[in-house]
Amino acid sequence: MMLKWVPECLSPAFLKSAKQILEYESYWEDLYYQQKEVTVYYKQQEGNNLILLTVIARYGQNFFRG
Repeated sequence: MMLKWVPECLSPAFLKSAKQILEYESYWEDLYYQQKEVTVYYKQQEGNNLILLTVIARYGQNFFRG
């Protein structure tokens, strides 16, 4: 389902993200993974105040580094 209207607080001007790819080389839930990609979504308020919205971790290899 596609949203026809996006609240202003979720627009790209307000919603920010940061992504980092780490060399993991370890097991998670009994499976071996070479890398771990961590994406943090946050909203920046006035000044330097940040509101953490969510963090998503993906395990795998050859993540896009663009």
